[in-house]
Amino acid sequence: MGVRRLKDAEVLAVIIGSGIPGCSSIELAARILRRTSGTAGLAEANVEQLLAIDGVGPALAMRIVAGCELSRRAAHRAKG
Repeated sequence: MGVRRLKDAEVLAVIIGSGIPGCSSIELAARILRRTSGTAGLAEANVEQLLAIDGVGPALAMRIVAGCELSRRAAHRAKG
């Protein structure tokens, strides 16, 4: 099974690592994706917006934003 076969929430759950009490990483990922209107919104979200989501702390918000930034850079470089 490769990462490409995972659903968006499952990929984000891998980045999240572990959930919070009463909420698994998959549930937290789904919450984040709902609050950001999916992956496109997540890619544009900043740390402050992510911190407004229950269960997201500073380290996780920064990890998500950094992952999105790496993806953006890779896409930009692939375009030439």
